Amino acid sequence: GILDRWFTTLYLAGHLQTCKAVALGMFEECGPSTNGNMMSVMDMFSDRLKYLGTPSCFGLPVGQTKVSNVVPFGIKARLFAAAGRLEFCEPALS
Repeated sequence: GILDRWFTTLYLAGHLQTCKAVALGMFEECGPSTNGNMMSVMDMFSDRLKYLGTPSCFGLPVGQTKVSNVVPFGIKARLFAAAGRLEFCEPALS
């Protein structure tokens, strides 16, 4: 669907190749597909990220969910992919 096209566009445009890491939030109502011909959202993203060798994690409390937090852009951050933790290295506001 839409997420596949969005992620494929980023991938084909070369934008994912410039990322040092990718942290993905929660995708409500996008769980594993009951249709044997369709991949889950995590499977789809993982497939591309494994090929790139980019550290990544899923399930961070960000995005458009009930437990979403704000993620600032343009500041240094560190992703601990195995632990599923994103740490900001500088303040978002001055």
